[in-house]
Formats: sequence, C-alpha cells, structure tokens
Amino acid sequence: MTRAELLEKVLSGWCAIVGEFRGWNASSMGHLDRKTELASKRVVLTFVVECVIGGGFGIVKIMQRLPEAATDPTQVKVELERGKRYAFEVDALKKENGFATAWMSLREPVPID
Repeated sequence: MTRAELLEKVLSGWCAIVGEFRGWNASSMGHLDRKTELASKRVVLTFVVECVIGGGFGIVKIMQRLPEAATDPTQVKVELERGKRYAFEVDALKKENGFATAWMSLREPVPID
C-alpha cells in the first residue's frame, strides 16, 4: 500500500496503527466467560511495533486472537519482515501507564511502501 492509499483509507474512517515491525510472539491465553462461566484457551499473537505516539517514539503491543482451530502456539508462523513498516488495522486501543496496547481481528498487516 502506498502512502497516498493509506491516507485515503484513513480519511474514509479506517483505523490503523502504522509503525516498524520489531518482533512477535505466540502464546496461549485463557479466557473465562462471566455469563456462562465456561473457560477456554486461545492462541494469541502479539506483534511489537515501534511508532510515533504522543509526539515521541513508542512501542505498541498489538494482540490478535487466532481462530479456535489454532491450538499450539509453537506451530504459528508469521511472515513479516523486521524493520519494515506495516499498517495494522485495529479494533481497540488502550493506553495505560504510558504503554499502548491494541487489539486487531483476523486481518493481515499491510506493508507500506
């Protein structure tokens, strides 16, 4: 995606975090449904992205829940290139104690030219 295409998408309401990809990790995370009290485990990808937040460079942790079919974090493969700039379409963003965390659904990060 070019910068012009990115700007056009953002102006149309697309919410994304753009930054340099630094690394990733896959782990198993438990979840307890408060209504049904059923516990489940999901594999969660964590992308570490460096970008400008609040006027300075900062690290953003972007989390992505994988489908229930993915049960082993060691078998997850990510084909992103470290140091390259990507746009991550996010659904939620939270900043606590100067640290930003975002959640994205099953969309792939888009490389920025």
